[in-house]
Amino acid sequence: MDKSASPTPFHRQPSPTHFPPGFRSLILPRDLGRLMGWLLNERTTRKLDADQHMVVTLVDGQGEEEALVMSESAVYALMKG
Repeated sequence: MDKSASPTPFHRQPSPTHFPPGFRSLILPRDLGRLMGWLLNERTTRKLDADQHMVVTLVDGQGEEEALVMSESAVYALMKG
């Protein structure tokens, strides 16, 4: 029996350059909340500074969707409490 495993390649997409400084990587609060077991929504993010979150339009094969995104500093602020 062959127990060898083949690696799964993960392709990284380049970050978009049209976002403001501080938004090198965009984090969706709903995804972060799922990972951490927290309820993160617009109400939770009210204590963040205005430059730590924004609403963007996400486009996929299904259509467009408005979504709240956070910067890395916002994630640290939420974890800090």
